[in-house]
Amino acid sequence: MCLFTDASDTGWSIIVTQVLKFDKNVPIQDQQHEMLVCQSGMFTGAQLNWSVIEKEANPIARACDKLNYLLMRPDGFRMYCHHENLIQVFAPHSEWKTYQRQKLTRWAAIIGGYRYVIEHIKGTSNLWADLMSRWGQARPPARTMTIPHVRRGHGWTKKRKEKNKATSPPSQHRLRPLDDPEFVWPSSMTLRVHKRHISSPSRRKRTPTKACG
Repeated sequence: MCLFTDASDTGWSIIVTQVLKFDKNVPIQDQQHEMLVCQSGMFTGAQLNWSVIEKEANPIARACDKLNYLLMRPDGFRMYCHHENLIQVFAPHSEWKTYQRQKLTRWAAIIGGYRYVIEHIKGTSNLWADLMSRWGQARPPARTMTIPHVRRGHGWTKKRKEKNKATSPPSQHRLRPLDDPEFVWPSSMTLRVHKRHISSPSRRKRTPTKACG
């Protein structure tokens, strides 16, 4: 039984496989795996602020907590992760902060009931777990900020604002005039007059200038 886990900045993944004929001389990525479990999810809330090592350790504890019917085996299971420091994550560490140590201690209590061997795996070999922790994840909602618009010198009063609110939207008939029940096709005379009106520039009368002197 093999457990592969991975975590990105925003998501985590768990993959459990079984290898019927495990060959110790063959790299783990070249073994004949049969997938049993494939899970992934998003970090939310305060979890997004976790350190890298906390995010990497979380799916391991989650798998041991939720998949005990698979991982609780007399012969144990093999655990693979590409975070090198994660192999010693459950050992006391003087540099850990108090809240980190408490969280990892709780997770260690969950994992401590299992028999397992943890091994390092390159990220390029941990392809499926890496893919599930990143691809297909919902994009975090964008944060928007509303900035009030200020008008200066345009008489923006409450009365004018209410007037603008009451203004009805433009009629759709301006875009599709044939839908207007009062639409009337213009006559040829009307078209000629309209064309002459827009094609002939207005002529201004020249006023004579008086000679100086």
